[in-house]
Amino acid sequence: MSTVNNIASTQQPSAEAPWYRHFWPWFVFGLPFTVVVAGFVTLAIAIVHQDERVDQHCYQDGKPHAPDSRADRLPCYPPLPSTTQAVED
Repeated sequence: MSTVNNIASTQQPSAEAPWYRHFWPWFVFGLPFTVVVAGFVTLAIAIVHQDERVDQHCYQDGKPHAPDSRADRLPCYPPLPSTTQAVED
């Protein structure tokens, strides 16, 4: 029992600075805090600058669509190159 008391009495209190004087706690807690603040800033910007509502009949407001136009007859994909051409030697 006396050995334990001697060890305890010989240990000096640590002269280390408190946690808030070190770099790493601020770095570890600061990055997530910065992300949360940036999220709230983004939310505020989104609320202040809201997009306009799209009209349900927006297709009627635009240029009339002619069903017999050339665009309706064209395919929606580009033509593929012909693979039937002979390979020249």
